[in-house]
Amino acid sequence: EADPAGPPTDAVTQQPLRPVSISLERDAGDFEAFRGEGLPFDVSGVVSAASAGAGAVRVQVYLLPEGGGDPRPVGAAVSTDAQGRFTSKVRLPPTLMLGHYRLVVASKSTAEFEPGRSDR
Repeated sequence: EADPAGPPTDAVTQQPLRPVSISLERDAGDFEAFRGEGLPFDVSGVVSAASAGAGAVRVQVYLLPEGGGDPRPVGAAVSTDAQGRFTSKVRLPPTLMLGHYRLVVASKSTAEFEPGRSDR
């Protein structure tokens, strides 16, 4: 049985999950995008664990409303390559509320890795 105070473990193998970090290759900065259109750049970055790429990790791009509210997934989830790199083309939904958003990329836990977010 896993120690509740210890690191998260895989439910099947009981092996500790490795923490990951997600970094974006370019700072999105301030930009303007319109509902129903693509972002003016591809969202790309690296998922890494202990200074090595984390391959086969699914990542999702989210928009977080700056005034608070629930994150909104945009675009399709993509998998990292063997070196942990990912690239996603994102089109904004036509139903997206007007406002200011932060762009964040996140991953769920896997059998090997903990969940991660680009803004941590």
